[in-house]
Amino acid sequence: MEIKIAIVDDHEIFRDGLCSLLARIKDLTVIGLYSNGQEFLKGIETLIPDIVLMDIEMPLMDGETTTKILADKYPEIKVIALSLYSDFSYYNKMLNAGVKGFVLKQGSKEELEQAIFEVYKGNNYFSQVLLHQIISDFSISNQSKEKKNIKEIFSEKELKIIGMICKGLSNKEMSKELFISQKTVESYKTKLFYKLGVKNTVELVIYMIKNKIIDL
Repeated sequence: MEIKIAIVDDHEIFRDGLCSLLARIKDLTVIGLYSNGQEFLKGIETLIPDIVLMDIEMPLMDGETTTKILADKYPEIKVIALSLYSDFSYYNKMLNAGVKGFVLKQGSKEELEQAIFEVYKGNNYFSQVLLHQIISDFSISNQSKEKKNIKEIFSEKELKIIGMICKGLSNKEMSKELFISQKTVESYKTKLFYKLGVKNTVELVIYMIKNKIIDL
């Protein structure tokens, strides 16, 4: 298996460093380095990557615009956003544009590796640090608001899984905690996404907090 990676970031030192890091990970091959979205879109006319590591703010064409174009013209290409920011507005815009994951630029090699392989398999991946920041931001803004009674909407097991998702637990951790398989955890999550009309973990967390459903 070879996963072809493109890196789109306007900081040359960061691009080169990330390229060197990925070169040490088995099954990953960097096929292109680009300084902005415009340059990248020209480059993929001849070389198509599987995964794009996309900066958010760049000159000429930013990450949001580039991701929207990719989602329209090359839906098979999956985008992971690279972020330095804790401002939720960036995440919301990039989610709407079609990104499949978020990773902090200052995150670990292990997290980046996990994000790439998860997204390549068709899953979403969101940095736990970013997830907790989103939770924190919404918790502060909704502290005084009354919560909805949802006992009739979710089962006890679903509520436990929702709570674990909002705390940032992985499928493996939830599996151990609940004494069920990871496949069963994923099945529960899929049903929750469908029930709530959300697409991924981050949207689920945001829905829960916006609607004052969970205590954090």
